[in-house]
Amino acid sequence: GKVPAHWPIVRYKYLFREKHAKKESTLQAGAISYGRVVFKDDEMLPPATKASYQEVLKGEYLINPINLNYDLKSLRTALSEINVCVSPAYIVISPLLDSDPGYLKYQLHLFDVCHMKTLGAGVRQTISFGDIGVCGTIVPPKEEQVAIASFLDRVVSEIDSTISSQERMIELLKERRSAIITQAVSKGLDPKAKMKDSGVPWLGQVPAHWETKKLTHIAGEAGVKNAGMVEDNLLSLSYGRIIRKDIDTNEGLLPASFEGYQIVEEGNTVLRLTDLQNDQRSLRAGFVNERGIITSAYCAVRPTSVSSRWLFNALRTADLLKVFYSMGGGVRQSLDFESVKRILIPVPPRAEQLAIDAYLITEEARIRSAISSQERMIELLKERRSAIITQAVTGQIDVR
Repeated sequence: GKVPAHWPIVRYKYLFREKHAKKESTLQAGAISYGRVVFKDDEMLPPATKASYQEVLKGEYLINPINLNYDLKSLRTALSEINVCVSPAYIVISPLLDSDPGYLKYQLHLFDVCHMKTLGAGVRQTISFGDIGVCGTIVPPKEEQVAIASFLDRVVSEIDSTISSQERMIELLKERRSAIITQAVSKGLDPKAKMKDSGVPWLGQVPAHWETKKLTHIAGEAGVKNAGMVEDNLLSLSYGRIIRKDIDTNEGLLPASFEGYQIVEEGNTVLRLTDLQNDQRSLRAGFVNERGIITSAYCAVRPTSVSSRWLFNALRTADLLKVFYSMGGGVRQSLDFESVKRILIPVPPRAEQLAIDAYLITEEARIRSAISSQERMIELLKERRSAIITQAVTGQIDVR
């Protein structure tokens, strides 16, 4: 669009030089994360891999030029405020002109969001500095660059602070949801009910008229192999929910054949009991709402003497209280039905199971609505931030 008439237009190759950085394994490894250069845990990197890394120093700029077509939301450019070594796949650049570093940071952000993802080609859509260098950009006078950067630092900081508050509210709502679930499943809905010791450490006291039974006495293993591809409704467990996926997609890691997947039915509970030692935050239980197939790496169970949602609620309470993490073994610390079938599950009378199921459906819907409102607010704030950066960088608003 239009820019101030006194701002010259130049190509990026006259504004930046690519730094073919020397190999530097003595620096800690780093990467781009949400538009910032951050430290990584380089103890996990093989020495030979880190030896191939390149340095990026404070005041230089980092660009992630690969997989542009896979992730359209990530911020791929950053002004480094630390000294690190990074993958040779990154592009490291430094300014050629006497420019304000902050302004160039925001200008590259705008280039990233508005144009960079239209460049490149190939399955992984990767670009080089040559692709960037021929693109045109604007160079305001130095004093205007400083004013724009100062203005954006202040406004963006205020917006980011508000976003952080909204994200904290979402975390509190999720904590509230977990507390409601664990309270209802372990203590019931009657605050005056007489209690007894369940004999199960993760449950503590339960209503005196409740039973505790081994999982194998109230549920059985559900999944059967999808031999002959009798089912093609592909399902996946994501953030505690079973979602439908496109079986014909080319994105992500998918098998050559889905005959090894397992068929699950409506009312089953799916447990992801793999990599327990590496990930202790994910929600590992999901309720199946439709017939479909899911990876056989997951454990699928079906109720035999309790309501289907009660089985799900009891198992996800065990998940929320980290019961599964003390079990299992192997390099990836994984479990199957045989490993978990003896855990003790609270079993109220049938009428109470259904009442608690209904209560949790209502409460979760209310909290989910509140979380959605917060997430929408965050999206609007991010859109506002991008719009202000665009307007300021291109001179559409006078910030002097």
